[in-house]
Amino acid sequence: MEIRKQLEELQQWQGDDRSEQIAILQENQQYIEVNENVYYDEQEDRQAMERYYRRVPVDGDGLTLFVMYHRLVSRTHKRRLPYFFSKDEYLYTWVDLYPDGSVRSIYSGERKDPKILIIQDYDTMKKRHDEFRKLLKKAREWEQIEIRRIKKSNSNGSLTLNMSFRNRGLEQESR
Repeated sequence: MEIRKQLEELQQWQGDDRSEQIAILQENQQYIEVNENVYYDEQEDRQAMERYYRRVPVDGDGLTLFVMYHRLVSRTHKRRLPYFFSKDEYLYTWVDLYPDGSVRSIYSGERKDPKILIIQDYDTMKKRHDEFRKLLKKAREWEQIEIRRIKKSNSNGSLTLNMSFRNRGLEQESR
């Protein structure tokens, strides 16, 4: 089941169109350039923080604060997007943008062109998907070789091979 989930996540990149993401990015960069306050309005941010955290105490022991913040986030974040989706749809095209339209590494502070990041990320996901498909093909080939080997070495039929590759992943069970 885990393998199938990973494959589905890797296949998501196929539905994504780099040119569409780049167009959204460019639109957002122009919007930030024209409207300085759209990037960050300190007064609005302060008011939003006061509203959001109004029922959470400022002091307390670590465990109590953790539980209260966890409850707050669980209660207020209703739509939980998978990382691959949120990254593609929001991070490079809006959330990670600086006022100058660039993206900066959180580790080095280095400025990067988000358009290049979108293209590189797309290429990386394509390579991962292709490699994953190759691994699945090899696993299926191995499965067929094992089935033939077991049938050949056990012509009397005393060993039963229970293979349900499609339903349970890559597990096999001998009885």
